[in-house]
Amino acid sequence: MSCPLIIFAVIGGIPVVAGLIINPENFWIILPLIGWAIGVLIHGLNVFESVNIFGPK
Repeated sequence: MSCPLIIFAVIGGIPVVAGLIINPENFWIILPLIGWAIGVLIHGLNVFESVNIFGPK
């Protein structure tokens, strides 16, 4: 497991839990987390050179 994925899980989990406790009817926190997850996915693909999105190094 890579460091950005651990950071995403820990830091992203805190507002999810807080949102579920404080206001479970309006679960808006998932929208920014989806954007952040896409960024983490692109970073992981680029680091492990599975897909070279930004061109050759």
